[in-house]
Amino acid sequence: MNGIYAFKPTVSLLPYHLVSEDAYARASLTDCSQSSRFPVTGVAGPTEGQEHVHFSSGPMARDMESLTYFSRLVARSRPWDFDSKCVPLPWDDTVLQDIQSRPLVIGLIRDDGVVKVHPPIARVLEEAVSKLEQQGHEIVLWDTSDHHDCVKIMDQYYAVDGFEDVRRDIAVAGEPMIPHVQSLADRAEGKALSVYEYWQVNKKKHEIRLKFLQRWNAVRSPSGKPLDVLLGPTTAHTAIPHHKWRWGGYTKVWNLLDYPAISFPTDQVRKEVDVQPSDYEPRNDLDAWNWSLYDADMMDGHKVSLQVIGKTLNDEKVLAAATVIEDIWRSQT
Repeated sequence: MNGIYAFKPTVSLLPYHLVSEDAYARASLTDCSQSSRFPVTGVAGPTEGQEHVHFSSGPMARDMESLTYFSRLVARSRPWDFDSKCVPLPWDDTVLQDIQSRPLVIGLIRDDGVVKVHPPIARVLEEAVSKLEQQGHEIVLWDTSDHHDCVKIMDQYYAVDGFEDVRRDIAVAGEPMIPHVQSLADRAEGKALSVYEYWQVNKKKHEIRLKFLQRWNAVRSPSGKPLDVLLGPTTAHTAIPHHKWRWGGYTKVWNLLDYPAISFPTDQVRKEVDVQPSDYEPRNDLDAWNWSLYDADMMDGHKVSLQVIGKTLNDEKVLAAATVIEDIWRSQT
């Protein structure tokens, strides 16, 4: 929302049957559960001690080149020699070279099926698709039918301890919760899960991760090529007033699946063209909330960002693909 570039790298590695064989072979591990691509030792994160969805430690920068430079530098420093949670997976520049030398197959996310994006985001996304197709890249529509299920599982994880960890941290600061967090706390209070119930949530997570992996591997372009990356909105809206945030579904799904993702700025809201359709009918309460926020005059000039997503451990591939996509966007703008 602020016009910067950000990279969420792979955080935790999945058991063998949930990871692509090439990535597993590169890692050379017998047990790749709960490891990190980048070092996290000494980094304070939310709900420390939980092992279901790890926080991500990645760079924010002013350009795409800096994201790649930082990632390559850290990976080449052999972080696994000083961080026990780092997987011994060397940086692979051949992946970047491959992606940047051929047409890509890009899965398009226009909508997550829950909250429809605002007009400027929809416009930018379609313009990006048009430019990519003109350069020979293939676009296939990504099935988002299970995205809401991922969000529901994430929401269950927020409440597994009855929100005790968050309450303790906030109590130290002595500050009130923002409304969005307070609503989560209210729903979770007194409802901590038993160990057995917690295990069942973990089972659901692994089942849906496997489902997404199988879906990804089954996708083929019109020319019969496999899917490289996904392209879609980062959020359903641009910057909004404080305390108005309610929906993070466009990013929560990748946290649960542990898919690396890059958010990067493209265009901005242009009030003269980004007109709100007068006949739009909200599909649910969340969609109605999002639609009520849209004000082209107030948001005019706000940054519009998109994101590129890849499968677990495909960090280099995501960085390379995002570089290609952004270069095409910039060269034709």
